[in-house]
Amino acid sequence: MTTELILNISVTIHAPKSKVWSALTDPEQIKKYLFGTETKTDWKVEALSPSAACGKANRYIDKGTILQLEKEN
Repeated sequence: MTTELILNISVTIHAPKSKVWSALTDPEQIKKYLFGTETKTDWKVEALSPSAACGKANRYIDKGTILQLEKEN
């Protein structure tokens, strides 16, 4: 028997959309809140544009594929 747990969490960020967008996509901004993590991507959608993040303190590499990208309006 398995139990499924579903969490719905909402956060309100009191900042302009452009500032939030920059924090999520600008490698220099990401570095500030992810402990020096180097983010390398060209932000293009699909398999030919991998996204990678590398940490310095604990060596790791996160990889992913950007499936969809909606720029701020």
